[in-house]
Amino acid sequence: MHNQATSPQAIVSKLRECRFFLLLMADYEKVDSEKVSFCISAFLCAFRSAQYRLLGVVKDQHGDDARKTIKQKLGEDVEIKFLTDRRDLEIHGDGGP
Repeated sequence: MHNQATSPQAIVSKLRECRFFLLLMADYEKVDSEKVSFCISAFLCAFRSAQYRLLGVVKDQHGDDARKTIKQKLGEDVEIKFLTDRRDLEIHGDGGP
């Protein structure tokens, strides 16, 4: 089974989730480092999900060539690549420092 996002609102929902975890990180920053770590992990996962949803919506609305173009641009952006790499380390590796 292949799942693909088709609703732009689904992207917005994940971006709101990212914001939620960023705000929690700020709340916990000086009081509970473990909770900050949990929030970072959740933020990175939501951020990556937003990317996948974006790619799905673009493909649904504009075709696979447009999806490939957006994917390439996401991979070239230094800040997005940093977050994507951190997410991969968090999920597939031993977590971030």
